[in-house]
Amino acid sequence: MSRVNTLSVSWSVLDGDEPRHWTIWQLTFDEVERIVRGTAGDIPPFPTRSEFFLLDQTQEQLFQRDSWMSVVGTIVHVTEETRLQRLRAAHRKICHYLKAEAGALYREVGYYILLVAEPSIWKNTDLRSQTTDFLVDAKYALGNVVELTPRAECERDFTNSLKYVAERMVLLRETASST
Repeated sequence: MSRVNTLSVSWSVLDGDEPRHWTIWQLTFDEVERIVRGTAGDIPPFPTRSEFFLLDQTQEQLFQRDSWMSVVGTIVHVTEETRLQRLRAAHRKICHYLKAEAGALYREVGYYILLVAEPSIWKNTDLRSQTTDFLVDAKYALGNVVELTPRAECERDFTNSLKYVAERMVLLRETASST
């Protein structure tokens, strides 16, 4: 039986003051966390699989982390413009910390931005266009390893976006190890 290498990676959550109180699509943080933890990248016959964890830390706690080694993405809850600008500033800090972390896993498997919102939010074209600023900021700080995942406006979209990232990370890891 061959050995399986597991990539245990983390997502930071930018929602507001306290991620534990986050709700979206009538799901609580704990329910969202179960979805995240239940999504694994597994592509036979590759011996690598990926699993996700959410960082349930406030922005202040995030910025006091000792290590950013396992952080490969940020989930951004899009609601309204003023709040989005505050979250963008926090996201820039996250990118700064990641860039400073020598050997961070994102360098190998990519860094992903997953935008989540209620369906009505995406009708606001000004707000929707501002979300690309997260990608621009991250690419400026981290380089071409950054990707904006398909946006999520329901639980199914969220799960599909996570699955896409999980499988992409496996492919990137396997491709890197075969060269």
